[in-house]
Amino acid sequence: MIDADVELLPFDQIMEVADHLLPLSLTYLEGRSLTLRCDITQIRLGYMRVQCINDPTKLQLVPVWDFFGSRKIDSEYDGETYSDTTDWPTWSFLTINAVDGSIIDRSLGY
Repeated sequence: MIDADVELLPFDQIMEVADHLLPLSLTYLEGRSLTLRCDITQIRLGYMRVQCINDPTKLQLVPVWDFFGSRKIDSEYDGETYSDTTDWPTWSFLTINAVDGSIIDRSLGY
């Protein structure tokens, strides 16, 4: 156990981080779409296992805020417009460390 008594950042600070970084988390779709809309429908406080900085063979539980929702993309291909709406109720668009406000990449584990 690293620290049993941690203080979480105020939620308004978490929202400031999300406001700035959520649009950046979708930039990989730029150029492929005409319009992109992301609707956050749930924000949940929970825990995530992340690798320890000093020992990547060990994991620690970190309190995190996860942002869930849906994404709608309108794209054009060969002169035709296609729409795709994706609703992933268990896929987090953004995961923020609730203690320090850093972003956690769930696919990397830290």
